[in-house]
Amino acid sequence: MIENMSDQAPKESLRQKFKNFFGKKSGGFTVHVKPSSEEFLITEELLRGVGADAPTGQRIKILKEVAELVLQKQLENNAVEALWLAIQDLLNPQMSTECRHTALKFLQCLVTGQFDRLGINRAIFFRLVNNHTVEEDLSPRFDLLKALSENGKDITYFEEELGPFLLEWTPEVLHANKECDLLSLLVNVIKFNACYLDEEIISGFVHNTCVICSHPKNEVNIEVALKVLDAVVCYSCLPVDSLHHFIEALCRTVNVEKFCQTSWKLMRNLLGTHLGHSGVYAMCCILEDRNHTNDAPLLRGAVFFVGMALWGSKRVTSLRHTPTSVLPSFLKALDRSHMIVSYEVVLSISRLIKKYGHNIEMVTWDVLLDILEKLLQQVHDQYCGNESLYDEVHDILSSVETLHESNQFHGSTERLFEIVEHWTNQRPESSVLRLITYKAQVIHPTKEGWIKHLQQLMDKYFKQDTRTSIRVKVLNILSFILSSTRHIYEDDLIELVVLPQLSHIVDEQDVEVRNVAVQLLVDVALDCHTQRCMEILNIMQKVICRPMESPVTPPISPERSEERRVGKECRSRWSPYH
Repeated sequence: MIENMSDQAPKESLRQKFKNFFGKKSGGFTVHVKPSSEEFLITEELLRGVGADAPTGQRIKILKEVAELVLQKQLENNAVEALWLAIQDLLNPQMSTECRHTALKFLQCLVTGQFDRLGINRAIFFRLVNNHTVEEDLSPRFDLLKALSENGKDITYFEEELGPFLLEWTPEVLHANKECDLLSLLVNVIKFNACYLDEEIISGFVHNTCVICSHPKNEVNIEVALKVLDAVVCYSCLPVDSLHHFIEALCRTVNVEKFCQTSWKLMRNLLGTHLGHSGVYAMCCILEDRNHTNDAPLLRGAVFFVGMALWGSKRVTSLRHTPTSVLPSFLKALDRSHMIVSYEVVLSISRLIKKYGHNIEMVTWDVLLDILEKLLQQVHDQYCGNESLYDEVHDILSSVETLHESNQFHGSTERLFEIVEHWTNQRPESSVLRLITYKAQVIHPTKEGWIKHLQQLMDKYFKQDTRTSIRVKVLNILSFILSSTRHIYEDDLIELVVLPQLSHIVDEQDVEVRNVAVQLLVDVALDCHTQRCMEILNIMQKVICRPMESPVTPPISPERSEERRVGKECRSRWSPYH
């Protein structure tokens, strides 16, 4: 029976309710609630009703009813202790599950409602949570701990004990699938009570949190886990022995689109601490470690973080690593042959070259060209169907060529154009034209084997290539070399280059190429002083006679008109030889 100090009708009905509940017509125990102070007075009758001498069923019913009152009302002094002493036997492992869970739920309500007045009782209730090891009671125990610590914010009277207890309890809590609740608790414990947590405790928290991060399918857990790791970096000090686990976890979570920005922000904060240089070194070790050969997401994350930290848009300015110190690790990562890793390397070095290419030193360019060669090989052999990756890799090579053209490339020019030449068939015309211009520089009588180089140039880019602008380019180079050296090397050039390359020009299907070639022959024939001149004239005769071989005269197209113009010029210039 509940009896109010006032005589209002609603209170009377509540009193009658309790009378009926306990099966008493009159008398019984009395609980006083003072309306003015909202204080809930515990009487001897109530204590006896929930005490050990009362029937178990009655005790459970009373606790369920009174739980709401102790949650919302203030209790008198010493009421918490009295209630605890009356019901503590219900938590005996021999009691039924319902008894234990009801008692723990009541204590949770009691602790929550009387939080500011618990005092030393906080230590008693924590000891209960710590020592009560019944497996079935894990969930209500955890809820009681959350209430007792205000979800980790206030650990007064058990400051030194909470850390070791949570670390030891973690496997059991994880087994009960309460990861999210545990992580939320840890966030506040670290954020508000880091000074009470020893280094080995923090290390254990980080390790367990990183294990949770290794399961990317549960995004809710990952989100809270990242908050735990952030709290460690911002409010505590990450132990050195936890650095590797920490970095591996972030290298995995950054692959989840939802957590990419969060992971980068957290990694940037870490690399800005005293562990920054050690962090970069750890990621380079990950890239080179053969044990991670099949772990593509981990390798990709490491490449992303290193590139972003050292030369990204929000790079960590306190880091002193040069690209030269980390790029060899990128090259090692490419040996694992993972497309997503290769693509991340492409994006990273593209950013480096386009942003800082003019300042990159020769030794760095050596490694970059090694990486570029490896990437070109991969996109043509392993990832030939990935057009995006193909375009990105060739775009990097074009950027390097642009730097060379503006005199801002400080690497090996010879090595650069060797790469371009190796992939000539896949390079754009502008790139091949630059290559031909470069190779033409060494075709000079002062260079050893210069005629052989000219032959090779003509073979590859006139005979084998099919692109008009490229073939015209090499013909112009041949024309220039003839005009500048013919007074000494006319016989050799005509015999070894001109005749072998242009003897079948009459069969050339590309009108523009044929016209330029005929013009070159005309220029040679006009000033020819060698006995091989007649062979040149024979070639020209075949070109002149070619239009006459067709029995039907087709409509004159602009190309055919140009061809006739060249033929006419050949005849007019050829006439002096008859």
